[in-house]
Amino acid sequence: MLPDDPSSPDTLDVVEDNLHDHLPETSYEDEPRRNQRVDAFLFAETRSAHSDTVVSLINNLSYSGLQMEAGAVLVDALQSEWQSTAQPSRLIVSFHLDMPEEPSSTNEVKLHAEVVYIRDASDEMYRIGVEIVEIESGAEALVHFIEDAKL
Repeated sequence: MLPDDPSSPDTLDVVEDNLHDHLPETSYEDEPRRNQRVDAFLFAETRSAHSDTVVSLINNLSYSGLQMEAGAVLVDALQSEWQSTAQPSRLIVSFHLDMPEEPSSTNEVKLHAEVVYIRDASDEMYRIGVEIVEIESGAEALVHFIEDAKL
């Protein structure tokens, strides 16, 4: 069982030990990351501090971050937030999603993450990489999904 605080050093040690025992069989296997990514196809309600809620597609995730695809509405809001501050600041994005077929008492996950990169994916679509800074609720459902995806 993981500690209540998913960002605690104890949690990261337990997660890292699990990752070495069961690396996912994906194209991400050889990446030099602290936490390996697993493929996902999850829709999430996503918003930044000054944007409306939009639906994004989470392509992959790990215990420390995720990559999503989103449209220009969210990217424009993020760029506007970045340019409106006197000093460059952290861009925080909030997510609300339901994990599929989760047997725990709740499958709802709410988390906050810092934008690490934004890349063009196709016309009007962007890939956005984020690092998780807080899991408000649903840490157990998130861990269960990642562990199942590695099997």
